[in-house]
Amino acid sequence: MYLSSCLLVLVLAYLLNIVVISVGYHRALAHDALALHPRLKRLLVLLGPWITGLDPKAWVVMHRMHHAYSDTEADPHSPQNVGIMGIMIEQLKSYEKVAIGLIKEKPEVVKFARNLDFELHSLTRKNLWYLPYVIHGTFALLLGALGGFWLFALCFFFGMMSHPIQGGLSTPSVTPSVAGTSNLMMSPGTIGWLLSSWLEKACKTTIIAFPNQPSSPTTAGSLTLASPSA
Repeated sequence: MYLSSCLLVLVLAYLLNIVVISVGYHRALAHDALALHPRLKRLLVLLGPWITGLDPKAWVVMHRMHHAYSDTEADPHSPQNVGIMGIMIEQLKSYEKVAIGLIKEKPEVVKFARNLDFELHSLTRKNLWYLPYVIHGTFALLLGALGGFWLFALCFFFGMMSHPIQGGLSTPSVTPSVAGTSNLMMSPGTIGWLLSSWLEKACKTTIIAFPNQPSSPTTAGSLTLASPSA
């Protein structure tokens, strides 16, 4: 029973991250493939960093840069540049550079923030990016130290921090010319990509999903979640 509970919390925490990152940050914000209700979008922008430890604006800009410069020297996370073992550290460094570039309003960075009608999160602006990690880690330590549930605590922490931990290998693709060869590398993130793809398709069957604008190369399969008129 205890092991089952640990596995359950790991899966649920991981799924929460997948929904926020892959469906929210990735599909809705980076690629405009989902049109979010304004309230849902504000909630995503406000709470996303507390859940994932990642600023939505900085993540979206870095991801757009990855698509624009796939496997070139300007790619923020490509094993072509740093090797497979250095990709996770490289992504963290690139994320920091992007955040600083947005704060300093560097043109080469800001141009990728087109149509993002929200500011960097206050955690990023005030250099308090570490707070979500501290809170999740403290909660995990309390679970372990006070309750003796160390395995449960580890499952919770790694589930909540799954996306930053797995780094740049989280979105495999079958189109290397578009997404870059880095996305063809197998990793734990492959599971996340499969789950997020299923979630995106599942949205079409929910009562809060409605057809959006016609499909295009960047908005294929668009949906409207929780339509403003609803």
